[in-house]
Amino acid sequence: TLVYTDTTGFKVIDTNGNTKVGGGGGFAAPTGAIDIGDSATEGSLATHSKSDHQHAFTAPSASYPLDVADAEADGSATTPARSDHVHKNMDIGAKASEAGGAETITTGTWTALPFDTDDFDTDTIHDVSSNTERLTATTAGVYVIVAYGGFASDAAGELRGFKIREGGDTDLAFDYVFPLTGQATLNTITVIQKLAAAEYVEFLVFHDKGTDLATIAERTFAMQKIG
Repeated sequence: TLVYTDTTGFKVIDTNGNTKVGGGGGFAAPTGAIDIGDSATEGSLATHSKSDHQHAFTAPSASYPLDVADAEADGSATTPARSDHVHKNMDIGAKASEAGGAETITTGTWTALPFDTDDFDTDTIHDVSSNTERLTATTAGVYVIVAYGGFASDAAGELRGFKIREGGDTDLAFDYVFPLTGQATLNTITVIQKLAAAEYVEFLVFHDKGTDLATIAERTFAMQKIG
């Protein structure tokens, strides 16, 4: 309630009749529940702080789902990492290569190529001693899969084939290339595929030379989880 007492002053009176401000041209110190607190204390719904004006709040508990993790720790669906900001399951992948040299391929037969070296493997995707032709999804998800290889120079026959196969019987991507005289036949195949845990893929090659034909010595097979 605002009450003017004369032409030189005024009063501010609350609903209980207490004078809050004014009277005779001067100002009375505020009274009541909204007093100013110490500058070092936090404010609350009833008490404001001074110059620092820190409002009271409840700090997150230890179980609060968005607490910041250690800088070296991976993030998760509920906990982000710090500056490195590495999210869980986004560093899953493997790249296998062959150090043993060329492979001899029988004519007219699709053949899965083996790989004896892991350039990297973050999720037990490739085994260099058993089923070395396979990249296996330990973690279910969407993967980008890339295979590179080729055949030695030989113009006999008409086709050189390359494909990525899932589960031993499902072709995901393939390509045929015509051989050139005096040139190795090289190819790279890429496919994006959703894989369940324990599903695997292989890189197969084919030719129709009529007799055996060697691959080139270098080949790689990789997959990386992207979703």
